[in-house]
Amino acid sequence: MSTVDPKITNKWDSVPKPRTVPITTLSNICKKYCPASHGIEFCKIDVEGAEWNSLADLTEDVLKQFKYIIIEYHLSKTSFRKIYDVLKKIYKSHQ
Repeated sequence: MSTVDPKITNKWDSVPKPRTVPITTLSNICKKYCPASHGIEFCKIDVEGAEWNSLADLTEDVLKQFKYIIIEYHLSKTSFRKIYDVLKKIYKSHQ
């Protein structure tokens, strides 16, 4: 069924209002909850198009904490140079 189907759209009285929500970085989460002496077994990242920027901001010290990183990524708005730089940093941090 399509979301433009009146049976569905008539259930909504109005368009949802925008909301302001707090955000943080992966680096800040790691600093707050995961001391550098502890490894992080698994990290899954799904940030709807901001994957490469999120990873580019991580230091090698933070990257070293992750044993596995799973990323759902989108290439449409990202330069291949940025992708290369991020993957190179991840590789260097795990040698």
